[in-house]
Amino acid sequence: MITQTTIDQVMSAARIEEVVGDYVPLHRRGGDFVGLCPFHEDHKPSLHVSISKGIYKCFACDEGGDAVRFLQKYLHVSWSEAILLLAKRYGIAVEYVPGTTGDDQASAQARQQAKEATMKRHQMMEVLNKAAGYFGRCLYRPKHGEVLKYLHERGISDVTLRVYRVGYAPREQQGRGLLEAAIKAGYDGELLVDAGLALSPSKARFINRIVFPIVRVDGCAVGFGGRILPSEPDKKALAIKYLNTCETMLYQKSKVLFGLDIARTAITQQKRAYICEGYMDVLALHEAGIHQAVAACGTAFTTEQGRLLSRFCTSAVLCYDGDAAGAKATVSTMKILLSEGVIPEVLVSPLGSDPATLWQEYGADLPQYIAQHTVSYLEYLVGDCTVSSSPAAYQTMMTRATQVIACVRDALVRDQAIRWVANSTESKSAIVEQMVRTHGATPAKGRHTEAPSIDEPISNVLLPTPRPAIEKSIVALLTAHPYKDFLHFVCEEIIDDGITLSSVDIVEVVKELESARGTAEDGSMDGSLDDSQDASLDASMDASMDADTVEQLSRMLEDLVLALKECVVLERMQQAGSDWEMLGEMKAKLEGRG
Repeated sequence: MITQTTIDQVMSAARIEEVVGDYVPLHRRGGDFVGLCPFHEDHKPSLHVSISKGIYKCFACDEGGDAVRFLQKYLHVSWSEAILLLAKRYGIAVEYVPGTTGDDQASAQARQQAKEATMKRHQMMEVLNKAAGYFGRCLYRPKHGEVLKYLHERGISDVTLRVYRVGYAPREQQGRGLLEAAIKAGYDGELLVDAGLALSPSKARFINRIVFPIVRVDGCAVGFGGRILPSEPDKKALAIKYLNTCETMLYQKSKVLFGLDIARTAITQQKRAYICEGYMDVLALHEAGIHQAVAACGTAFTTEQGRLLSRFCTSAVLCYDGDAAGAKATVSTMKILLSEGVIPEVLVSPLGSDPATLWQEYGADLPQYIAQHTVSYLEYLVGDCTVSSSPAAYQTMMTRATQVIACVRDALVRDQAIRWVANSTESKSAIVEQMVRTHGATPAKGRHTEAPSIDEPISNVLLPTPRPAIEKSIVALLTAHPYKDFLHFVCEEIIDDGITLSSVDIVEVVKELESARGTAEDGSMDGSLDDSQDASLDASMDASMDADTVEQLSRMLEDLVLALKECVVLERMQQAGSDWEMLGEMKAKLEGRG
């Protein structure tokens, strides 16, 4: 049992707007916040978050309560698990009542099973994040220079590679280097299989592949996607262009979108997402300055992914390949998005192209190209077809268009679409409407009443929403800054002195860190900035800081301090020298054990 003192500390520290805001985009209304309720099919902001009362309340489905209740409902965890999550979130040490035991053998056994399952999820999360660090270091080893050169030739910079934590699974030893390192660090071989990193305790899953960590919206790596290199001599392996982690207790590919952890804030701000087919497409759009790019993880776009995306945006641009398969996927994704209340648009790409190839062709002009070649979903479906077209072409177009319109959830939007198609094709609205009814007159129901479950290990800190523009600058700063000096600054000058972040002059803090920036320690992932990164950083630091920028920087530094106290930032940013042994030593120091 958790002591009442710990419970009181947690309840006092938990801020309802921060806890709910980690999962639901909130907007200020007066002194409180509102957002779409994640617990029912919400079409307007029905969820109200009261700062003064410390509660949330949905006036549509009547769900409500405090921060603990929200985590219980959203993450499908018990009350005590929610308390532990909040303790992690706010850096509170958990104390237990001495000598407490279960009521009976059955309940004790159930608790033990739950504890073992939680422990396994935590271990899987640890080994997956450390594997991401291992792959990242391998990418920057001199002997793998050809792999890095290939990515650079595709127009992907080191900054973007590090933002998405891209790595390389070596060919040497048939990829067993990762398995041996993990087992040496104390992880069981079967755990590696369960986590999707190995086919067997001695056989690696990823060999000679560029590796993309698949990360949930809370920042936790749950799987990987591996792209084969064009130079791969094994024709059998070359035939499998992308190889993804198998489904595990942490990773269900139909419920995750690659890049959403990076794109989430930009999507929420712009209310617009860009959906791609491949990992490289996402990186290419990010390079072009389009930071709202996501991709399905080796599967067709699913209802669960549409539901997830609908929490953050109202429109989405489909950036699929310019071929028959891409066109088919475009129409299929349209239906899902419309049923979830997201209005799709389509990037009309030349045959055989995708965002990655367009980036190589157009470079910095890619955003302008996309804007000029993006059409509404109705324009895409109808094209140049009218009643004067051939009967076969007209019938095919009308069938396809009305099938899609039948998925539109909002009656007003559906009626508008019917009228637009009728006017554009010189048809009668009544005929178009009748065809829509034939394909399913009632709009799709969309969301389930229950939010999709997110397997969240108790020990994992609930990181606040990433802020890509600010994060890029600060992460670049910290990557170039010796991590020990930064930890010293945080621990002694901020934490130990009891200074609150709100009282720190953030501009002076950032400038002080920048002026103190030294040479990173030697290592395969030494984190040093190249010239382009350094120039970008200098430009960022020299830029004038308005009040909004200062506030964003302040929140970002506070997030990093909280995360450092939970010993996760070093893993996620892959700091200089943060190999598994050194990471263990740093964790011990941060936890007061070393």
